[in-house]
Amino acid sequence: MNSDTANDLIQAVIGGVEALQKKTFSEVRSIVGDDYLIPPSLPLGDGKSIWITPAGLVAVDRLAALWRRRSPLGKQTSANEARKATALAIAKLLVGTDADGAEPTLTPGRIDRAVDDQISSLLSEVTHYFQAHLFRHSTIECLNIGPVFLETSSRWKSRVLDIQGDDVDRSKHGEWFVEAPWVGSVTVRGRTLERSREHAAACLRLALDSLTLPMTITQAREVRGPSDTIQECRSHSFTQHENGFLGFGISREVFGLRSGAEAIDSFVARQQSFLDLVGDAISGIVDEQPGHANANLKRRWLEALYWFGEARRSPDDFVALVKTGIVLDILSGGGRAGGIITLCSNLWGCAEDHAITSDGRSVKKLVDQIYNEGRSRLAHGGRFGLLEEIPLVRNDADRFTAIVLVNYMLRLARYKGRDDAKAFRQTLSTPDDCGGASG
Repeated sequence: MNSDTANDLIQAVIGGVEALQKKTFSEVRSIVGDDYLIPPSLPLGDGKSIWITPAGLVAVDRLAALWRRRSPLGKQTSANEARKATALAIAKLLVGTDADGAEPTLTPGRIDRAVDDQISSLLSEVTHYFQAHLFRHSTIECLNIGPVFLETSSRWKSRVLDIQGDDVDRSKHGEWFVEAPWVGSVTVRGRTLERSREHAAACLRLALDSLTLPMTITQAREVRGPSDTIQECRSHSFTQHENGFLGFGISREVFGLRSGAEAIDSFVARQQSFLDLVGDAISGIVDEQPGHANANLKRRWLEALYWFGEARRSPDDFVALVKTGIVLDILSGGGRAGGIITLCSNLWGCAEDHAITSDGRSVKKLVDQIYNEGRSRLAHGGRFGLLEEIPLVRNDADRFTAIVLVNYMLRLARYKGRDDAKAFRQTLSTPDDCGGASG
């Protein structure tokens, strides 16, 4: 922990606590202000707490952020768990006594050690289950994508729920859980509960987004995962026209890919080798052991894929275009338009001005539309996007970027160079890596 900054924050914490000591509740309310129905406090455990001013509580949160950046355990816990542990550590140190009086009650070192002790006791191995929706018709009952295991809810129920005994509450919750047609599971080791769930949810989201890369936006949205609505959605609307006519409408959104079983099974079989590559990359998120080949480039690809999934899930075309531009920027290592053009041209194995779409657009033209006219001008306020036309059809940007992501991973599987984005984008592609954009 940075001692100079930490010492200043510690003084702010002490001042925030002392300002409210030996005060009546009405006096405390007058000090903290009317915005707080209940004054902020630090937990002591057993239902006890210490009042603290809002400014003092901000200092506690900043100390937690400092601990999380500096401690080896910081990446193994969530920001929320770090805040709770820091608040509890500080509160207990404030009310405790120093046996020999040689060290002040609150010091950066003492806080670090107390938080480390708390977090260390919370590290464990947990398997997280999430509701999901993949295929409506398929003979496939389970699917592995690295550490992510997807299975039908009936299979999960017999494998997990039915062997856990006759606990009524668990059974009732389990019956609700298996209303989703599929279940995704990820086992995470050596992290706190909240942090392991964050990792598990991200891994499942990445696995599902990689599975849908060859699909259209509409098809991809039918595959559902963490934080998505799983059950059928109905929307009702009413309109009143100039002539007084009152109209109404009902729309229904149903999830899960609706292709036939044979088509789905064939699709998954064709994708399996690619999904194995993705699974290897995702394993780097949950595996604490170093040594993964091209770990930085794989991590970069996963970051880009996550943004791509968010772009597809966005209901607004202009927001999706900004996120799509971010995808290309991440893949190129922040190379801006020039770096993106170099990367994409090399992945296609063609010159930047070579036409790759049916209407004659080149790599350079598509990147200009997505990145310069789209992402940069929209995000920096150079043009409006809300209720306005965007520089290109959203489906074209989506298809181009999906192929870039696929080609990047295929190229990375054979890449032997330096684990660096700039070095990778300068590498010439082989003909087997080449694809084409629709449009």
